[in-house]
Amino acid sequence: RDRIEETFTHKGIPIRIIDTAGIRETCDEVECIGVNQSIKSMIEADLRVWVIDAGDELTEEEMVLGRRVSSMKHIIVLNKSDIQQKISLDQLKKSFPSSRIVSVSALKSDGIEGLKDIMVNEITGGIKVTGGYGVTSRQIECLSAALASLRETQKIVSEGLGDDLAITCLSDARSHLASLLGIDATENLLDTVFSQFCIGK
Repeated sequence: RDRIEETFTHKGIPIRIIDTAGIRETCDEVECIGVNQSIKSMIEADLRVWVIDAGDELTEEEMVLGRRVSSMKHIIVLNKSDIQQKISLDQLKKSFPSSRIVSVSALKSDGIEGLKDIMVNEITGGIKVTGGYGVTSRQIECLSAALASLRETQKIVSEGLGDDLAITCLSDARSHLASLLGIDATENLLDTVFSQFCIGK
């Protein structure tokens, strides 16, 4: 399935959540595309939130995924704390000793606010934000790179160094902004730019 995106703000920090399809071994070509997109989202994320259903036992495939997630910045969320559980917090802590594990009930909203607090703390590195918007080091890096490329484009155009060189720098800026927003850069953006400005293509 396609990934689902939602954005919310907690304690002044805007957070974009991407709910992806499950990551599993598959021979189905269509499902494989979804799995690859999920892996891409997982790699690019500032924080991975692995949600486990407490009503089901962990499979070996999920254990492999858990070890993969554990090598990145992450939180493990044990959902459905309101029902009889087949997985306990102690079991998870034993299997993933270095992981931050949170127990919640999405149905009853138990533990959700605490989870949001932990997410903000992990994303900001514990830095208290007193106003405005908080950004991560990756976002700052993307914005800085995009700005540098745009300034270089402006310099090339003003000095008449050639359209091809300007297009290359503009394309670099587009790629950095696409990375910041978590989207795939396409020709559509350049088409829009070229339709509004007198730049050769």
